[in-house]
Amino acid sequence: MSIELLKDLHLLTREGQLNADARRKLKQIRHLVGLLKPALDDALARTAEPLIVDCGAGKSYLGALLYELVLGPAGRGTLVAIEARPELAEQAAARATRFGQARFRVHAGTIADAQLGAKPSIVTALHACDTATDDALALAIA
Repeated sequence: MSIELLKDLHLLTREGQLNADARRKLKQIRHLVGLLKPALDDALARTAEPLIVDCGAGKSYLGALLYELVLGPAGRGTLVAIEARPELAEQAAARATRFGQARFRVHAGTIADAQLGAKPSIVTALHACDTATDDALALAIA
């Protein structure tokens, strides 16, 4: 896992240290990545270009790390982060560019209006709030 990416996500300080809040977030994300790993491996085994969608992505901690740990090394597949707040979507897109995550796309808008172009292999919604959780579930089963 890239130390510079963790710093950019503010999960590590500039000095590379981990504070208590960041430790909690990183632990949560690593746990979720571990839970998703069998499904991600299955998607990679079954699909030439799996589509992973992170709904209500927020600051895209999960998406950035899923890409870094799974899709990047696999050399295939696309991750789409959907975030309604334009400033967070812009930050996620800029980070993906900075870190060479060429198959990481960001949709600034609602889950319902996202044009994915393919059926998602996996849908996550770690940070989805209010009815965004319902929208993520609808996307996953559509």
